[in-house]
Amino acid sequence: MLRNDSNNTGGFVSFMKNAENNAPLLCLCVMIMMLISGLIIPFLFPDFGSASIFITVYSLSFLLPAAVLGIVFRKKTVYNFSKPSKGTLKFSIAGAFLLISAAILTKSITSFITGGSSSQTISLLSDAGLFESLLCYTILPAVLEEIVFRGIAFSLYQKTCGGIGAIFATSLFFGMAHFSEKEFFSYFICGIILGTAAYITRSVFPVIILHLANNTASFFLENAVFKVASESKSGILAIFLLTAATLIMLFWFLYELEGVCKKRYLSSHDENEDGDICELYPTLLPHDGDIMTSMLRVSLSPLFLGGILIFVVFSIVV
Repeated sequence: MLRNDSNNTGGFVSFMKNAENNAPLLCLCVMIMMLISGLIIPFLFPDFGSASIFITVYSLSFLLPAAVLGIVFRKKTVYNFSKPSKGTLKFSIAGAFLLISAAILTKSITSFITGGSSSQTISLLSDAGLFESLLCYTILPAVLEEIVFRGIAFSLYQKTCGGIGAIFATSLFFGMAHFSEKEFFSYFICGIILGTAAYITRSVFPVIILHLANNTASFFLENAVFKVASESKSGILAIFLLTAATLIMLFWFLYELEGVCKKRYLSSHDENEDGDICELYPTLLPHDGDIMTSMLRVSLSPLFLGGILIFVVFSIVV
């Protein structure tokens, strides 16, 4: 199922040229780097505070693999580091509100079921100051995670697997890279919203802002909401209200999405100076139009399966 020409002497090179292989390689390297550096950095620098360790681990884990792979494929892929598409501001605003409400709702449901009432990351940064905590919890993850998942990996996947394959695969890796089986579903849903925003805006910069807005809201609201949700009496009411709010935000998000799609569909019939039809949409489906084959190529990549294996083993062992 993988498009690997094993008869070619450059079989490995051919193997790595396919997006279903080079994109998960980046994500897999990030996951491995997080695990390794998370063990080595505290050992090598025992005097580092929690914030310094967090910044070092995150920076090494995301920037090093992204820099190496970005250099290797710089001439073969147009990454999502361009100016956002016009007419997507209201869509992005709706996406920010949906992302915040969906994240708090899904994490509140998890908190209600498990009885947990605090954020793992905030707990790790309990000895850090406000500025350091904000930097580690809000700014650093929003920038580095989006550069890797929606900036580089998304572009690599979209090139041959289409927008749907890119959204699904990067969302799955986004969820697994947080190494939290309890909150995996929440991160996966957030990844779907962020991936859709990346596809529509064709730029990582609005997605970084969405991610930053969500992290900031979570930083100040999460523990309070978790505390309410973990209580049996008030938790049900809180989840009901959050569900209603999320549905409203979803309707707004879909309404703005429909508006953008209509405008682009009409605009795509305009001809440019050369008489060619303007392609204002990135490819939603793979080039061959077979979404099932594309999803199988994504799902059966050994590197993709390797990421799943690491996440499952970590969840069982830790």
